[in-house]
Amino acid sequence: MYENYTRALQVLDVLERVCEKLQLNQRVKLKSALSRQGLLAEPSVAYLMDSLRPKEAKRFCVAMSTIESHMSRLNTADRIFVSTEAPATKGFYMAHLRDHPTIIELARRMMIGERRFTDVDPQLVDVASNLASSPTWCVRVLIPSIDPRKAAIIISKLSALVFRALERMKGKPAPQQYVTQLQRMSYELQQMRY
Repeated sequence: MYENYTRALQVLDVLERVCEKLQLNQRVKLKSALSRQGLLAEPSVAYLMDSLRPKEAKRFCVAMSTIESHMSRLNTADRIFVSTEAPATKGFYMAHLRDHPTIIELARRMMIGERRFTDVDPQLVDVASNLASSPTWCVRVLIPSIDPRKAAIIISKLSALVFRALERMKGKPAPQQYVTQLQRMSYELQQMRY
């Protein structure tokens, strides 16, 4: 978890420097700046916000929103990156603002297979559902926190689903970003089995 925290702070630093450059009307290259520092090992960085303290999480969200508001000034790679990361970042920040432990617990229950949450505010269920549908967050944060006996079943089922999705995509026009994300997730799930 500490490793995630330090990476989250490094990403936050890059985001804030990009915001400063945007305010000074300078050219920015967000994705390449993250890659240079080795912070893009996973396709997503939004899940890292879960490791930050509340004030740092707010800075992370504000920085991402500022960059998103300057979308027209970004290059194509950065636009694609921000268009997926900004909504995810907002979802994680909502989890911080609202009842964070409840949302994490709901996401865990969703991963295990529960579908009815009559005792919980529907907004919390929405936020938890956004988190539970984020592949990187599931692999890195959610699955390791589940009871190991249930996690083993989930990992094998998820591995099979990802493998089938990759097989279906072979020879068909599919966005490279999604294929790469599925391959990465498949690799991470294989690593978790051992």
